Amino acid sequence: LKITLDRDFDHVAHACGKAQRLSPRLLHLYAALHDMGFAHSIEIRSAFGRLLGGAYGVALGHAFVTLGAFGENALMRATALTVLNRHLRRMDFALHDMVCDTSGEPLGFRPWSRAAYFRELVAASGLGRLGRWHVVPALVAAEPAQEEFTALRRAA
Repeated sequence: LKITLDRDFDHVAHACGKAQRLSPRLLHLYAALHDMGFAHSIEIRSAFGRLLGGAYGVALGHAFVTLGAFGENALMRATALTVLNRHLRRMDFALHDMVCDTSGEPLGFRPWSRAAYFRELVAASGLGRLGRWHVVPALVAAEPAQEEFTALRRAA
């Protein structure tokens, strides 16, 4: 597998958007956010270059909201989310939110009350990482660990 970040945002957003029935106007907005350095994607490709899975979302300070994820199978989707989560931790993100459904997968995301979520979101927002992201090879090689999917929280 070849894993990249921010290399094929439009393709990933479109693939996720099909399942979510996103309008072309909303996809265009996310593409504009990507061009400005706020929206990001992860791509999982076969050795032959075929897109097998990925995810995309928006960064707000040290919070990242995954808006969509897809995969040819559950493993490709889980791989994309695992590697994305590792990169978010390395870049000191305090919160990783997942808007799309994870009920069928044991990814460790859990529901929060609205008050708790907004408290964490406010704490995590601020100056963020703008610009294109790049893969850290050491974070791709290791096997996914279940605890990595636990929602990231900054120590209170």
